[in-house]
Amino acid sequence: MEWRDWLDDVAERFDRFLPLAADDLNGWEHAVAHLVTAVGDRTQYESGWYGCCMTVLGWFLDAAGIESTRREKLLEHAVGGRFDSWVEPPRAVVKSVAEDLARRMAVDQA
Repeated sequence: MEWRDWLDDVAERFDRFLPLAADDLNGWEHAVAHLVTAVGDRTQYESGWYGCCMTVLGWFLDAAGIESTRREKLLEHAVGGRFDSWVEPPRAVVKSVAEDLARRMAVDQA
C-alpha cells in the first residue's frame, strides 16, 4: 500500500507540472526542485535516496516526452554526483540542479 500511495503521489505531482514547454525555464526549475525535495522528504534522505530521485526525475522527463538517451544525459549533467546518502542537500544545491536541468532543456531545444 505504501508503494502504491507513493506512485499515486508522484503521478499527481507530474500532473501538476506537465505539460511543460522546453523553453519554460521557471516551470522546469520549479518542477525539478519540487520533485527532488519530495523524494528526499519521502525517503528521509537515507542511503541511496538520490537513486530514487534520479528514477523519479527520469520518469518525469519520460512523461514530458523526452527520449531515453537524452534523459540520461540531462540527468547526469544536472545531478551527477551532487547528492550524498544520509544528507539533505542545501537548498542552493537543489536550486542549482533544477537550474542546470532547465537550462539544458532550453539549450537542447534551440
